[in-house]
Amino acid sequence: MAVLVMPMVDARRAGVLFTADPVTGRRDRITVDAVEGLGEALVSGHTTGVTHVVDRTDGRLLSERPSLPTAELDQLVRLADRVEALFGGPQDIEWACAGGHCWLLQARP
Repeated sequence: MAVLVMPMVDARRAGVLFTADPVTGRRDRITVDAVEGLGEALVSGHTTGVTHVVDRTDGRLLSERPSLPTAELDQLVRLADRVEALFGGPQDIEWACAGGHCWLLQARP
């Protein structure tokens, strides 16, 4: 039997992102939902977090009240592009940011 032990990310911010708009299916946008701290409340549906919509063609932020620092949002968009390219299609990605780095927690189509 194999056992996998993973360290927990002490997240300042966490959330989910979609490489295709989850409502409209548009592929020209990345949607990032973020909360402070761990993302469990967001993932379980207990809170909605702050939504960030990024235009994929020019990287422009389309949402009105962003809460993520620009550097973290840029890291997440690059991460989303890499994960989508690796798996060959739109992805639902859970992420966490800590210590100036954004971590991929899991991804699924």
